[in-house]
Amino acid sequence: MRRKVSSKLKKEKGRTAQFVKEVEDILEEMPRGVFRTITSDNGLGFSRLYEFEENDKFLVYYAHPYASYERGSNEINNRLIRRHYKKGKYIKNQPEEKVKYVEDWMNNMPRRLFGYRTANELYKEE
Repeated sequence: MRRKVSSKLKKEKGRTAQFVKEVEDILEEMPRGVFRTITSDNGLGFSRLYEFEENDKFLVYYAHPYASYERGSNEINNRLIRRHYKKGKYIKNQPEEKVKYVEDWMNNMPRRLFGYRTANELYKEE
């Protein structure tokens, strides 16, 4: 299951350890076993994701540079997010209510990948 969890993380230069900690805190709020894998690009913000693997919490997959096809669901989610936030517009500067609205909209959208069910329906079954 692919469920969208949005948060305005403060990704700033020199804070990769704090960034990973913030991601971990968000994922810890979820019921155990719901998220089994993390697929990452090779950006600096994700350079310490290996810490998740060390704790046996998640399998971490790293996509190759310039291989967006290795992150297909991520690219589709990005396209959906861009319906609400145009490229170059920072989500961290947006009201929390709008971020939550977009997250809810995406999680309640029927997807062919899920047999035309929503991510929220599958999440509740999990």
